[in-house]
Order: sequence, then structure tokens, then C-alpha cells
Amino acid sequence: MKFDVKTVSDLPAFVDIRSLQCELSMRPEFSKLNKIIARALFYQSCRADLAQAETCVVALKQLLNSPRKAGTLEKLATESALLMQAALLYERATAGNGGRGQRGSLAIAGKLSPDLLADHELIVNLRNRGIAHVYHGEIIGQKIWSEQTILLIEQDSGFRPCVTTRTSQVSLPIINALERLLPVASELAKSKTDEQLDKLIETLNQNPIGIDMMSRHRVDPTKFFESEERALEVVKSSSRGEASFRSN
Repeated sequence: MKFDVKTVSDLPAFVDIRSLQCELSMRPEFSKLNKIIARALFYQSCRADLAQAETCVVALKQLLNSPRKAGTLEKLATESALLMQAALLYERATAGNGGRGQRGSLAIAGKLSPDLLADHELIVNLRNRGIAHVYHGEIIGQKIWSEQTILLIEQDSGFRPCVTTRTSQVSLPIINALERLLPVASELAKSKTDEQLDKLIETLNQNPIGIDMMSRHRVDPTKFFESEERALEVVKSSSRGEASFRSN
């Protein structure tokens, strides 16, 4: 579906489903709809993580292939940050545990082929033993991820200490694993999101919500998307009512 929107005055009404869900949760007659909304929000949130992880990998590969600022601290730090962010987002969306009050993950390990499962375990291991926690001398992706050593340098009067830290900045096996995993995980998240959105519309049609209730949860798209231009662009470019944007 394409919206014929040329100016702000043409923008359609927007209803915040997450806000609506809070009211529905207190109405037993809408328990089925409330559960569907919760699942749709869950899958879409995981999908957003994976999309951002893909962006990080694309940006990282562009940096690695660029000769600009080669060997500088700025480039090394940026490459390391992008790799860690991509790994964290992937793990959070696909394997992270969901404690009380947390979102949880897709838990896709059981849906992967043996080769992809090995890739998945590599990324999860990186998150658990190389990023979130420190395991001295741990080899992940064919590299020692973190190693600290104190050397004693002999002098005429005895010894003086030399403290060293070795960390991995970039690992090609990690990048390659993410490139193989992300399309598969993203497609799974998309199919699950689409399935729940279809159920959402079907259930709304079967058990409609009053106009008064819907109106209580309307939002101004120009404020939600933080500018008139962005609101127009989001609506024009959306097909299945889907859009993404980054907040400043």
C-alpha cells in the first residue's frame, strides 16, 4: 500500500500500539489481541537489533577496505566498536536470556544448520567470553581476545615492571560468521513479525476496538518522527506500514 501524501496535512492518523496495549491489558475481552500485540512487538524488536547489526557489519567492511587513516587510533577504535556492537546486537536478538522485565531473544540455535550453528556459537562465545566478560588468553575467532601480562625487565639494580595488554580489534572469522548468520536470522524475524501483524489486523477486524479508545493513543507523527520532513518520508516510503529511522 502506498499513501498519497504530499504535505503534512495529508498525513494519516497514527495510533501507538504499545501505548494501546497498556490499556488493553486491563480489559479481559481483549486478552487475545493483547498477546498478539506483545508477540508482534517482541519479534519486531529483535528484527530491529539484527538490522542494526547488519549496518554495523557493512560499515566495518567499508572501513577495512578503505586506505584512509590506516593505522590510526581513530580507525582502530571505530573498527573494534563496530565489530563489538554487531556481535552484541546479534547475540541479544538470537540467544540472550530474557529475565524478568527483559525482552528475551529469538533463540534460533535449534533452527540453524550445523555450519550456521557453529557460526552462532562463535558469536555467542565472543559476547560471553570476549566482550561482556574477560577470560584471560581466550582464543575466539582464531585470535586471543584479551591478554594481560606483567613482564620484569632486568636492570643493573634489579628489575622494573612492564605492564602489557593485548586485545583483538578485528577478526575476519567473526565478520564472516556474522555475514552468514544475519540474513538468516533477519528473515526469520521478518517472517515472524509479518505473521503476528497479519494476526493483529485479522483480530482487530473480528473484535474491533472503539474509536474512543483508539483516539486516546493517537500520536502526532511529526513529533514522533521528530520532523515534518521525516514523517512525510516515512509514510511515503512505507509499504507494509513498515519504516525505520534513527533518533538524533
